[in-house]
Amino acid sequence: MCKNMLSTAQSKCVNDCNHNESILNEYDFEFGALIDLHVHLDGSISMASAKELARMQGMPVPSDEQLHNLLCAGPTCHSLHQFLEKFDYPCSLLQTEAAITKSIENLLHEFREQGVIYTEIRFAPQYSMFKGLTMPQVVEAAIKGLDDSVVPCRLILSCIRGTDKKIHDLNMQTIEMVAKYMGRGVVCTDLAGPEDIFPTSDFADIFAYARQLGVPFVLHAGEANGAMTGVDSVRMAVDFGARRIEHGILATKDPQMVRELAERNVPLTICPSSNLCTELISDIKEFPYLTLKSAGVKVCINTDDMAIIGTDLRKEYELVRKTFGMTKADAVWCLDNAIDMSFAPEDLKAKLRKQVHEYYM
Repeated sequence: MCKNMLSTAQSKCVNDCNHNESILNEYDFEFGALIDLHVHLDGSISMASAKELARMQGMPVPSDEQLHNLLCAGPTCHSLHQFLEKFDYPCSLLQTEAAITKSIENLLHEFREQGVIYTEIRFAPQYSMFKGLTMPQVVEAAIKGLDDSVVPCRLILSCIRGTDKKIHDLNMQTIEMVAKYMGRGVVCTDLAGPEDIFPTSDFADIFAYARQLGVPFVLHAGEANGAMTGVDSVRMAVDFGARRIEHGILATKDPQMVRELAERNVPLTICPSSNLCTELISDIKEFPYLTLKSAGVKVCINTDDMAIIGTDLRKEYELVRKTFGMTKADAVWCLDNAIDMSFAPEDLKAKLRKQVHEYYM
């Protein structure tokens, strides 16, 4: 990208970050030593992995065309609701202990090929209990998938949005699972699902229970327009005590909320293609990367759901580079943020930071 193709704000960002290096040199590099903190296991099952998991469980193996339609959102997706429908089939592939373990192993091998050096994979254990597994069996099977250690990884156990008593009870059990398995590969809990139907305020007791048990949490918020969503959802997540906000870009509708995120050092795991896929934004140029960065909000770039969206982490960084003029210094800033906001232990953080800085030197 040439400098004269950038907007004034984008050019300023480049000038601030190039440290007297030429623009050509700033753009003449490949992305690597990447970190993905916001990736859903069920939304990131590749076609090859899906076929393997189906065979393992004696399920019919769809044709490539059928599998693509089952796994990928495609051009017919126009909302978060349609996006979430694509989780049905991949969840059906995660109903045995062996399949859960293999799905984690496969994803970590795929991450290694993409240049990822650390990740935090999240999933809702209750969605793997449809055929008789207990929640401890599900969680232990996922932890077993970390044994291969091709990429350092930690697990996030997600609660789900819903008002049904069964869902509420399973969410409470999920919190208990995090407390039980913390230090054994599990690091925190999360809340995911359609926030425009089930507002964040409905889940105060879930996070009160998490605080009671000493369970840290992150929280999906600010990814869907609607009543009691957007800015209100982000503010509620901050007030609950979320360690970071997953997505959160609708906070930019309120400058005061953005200032609060910066002042309280609440970071965001942003997912550009995901928000474009769900039509939260209509054009990637609307994505508020520069707005958040210039306001002092820590952000890092993530994939969210690689298979459903048809992306990987290199593509996400390339998209930000192409749209907003990302330089080497910008990439290091994002990756340093990711390290800071991760749940990796301090010795691993130091190792990751060394890898990142050496890669982009």
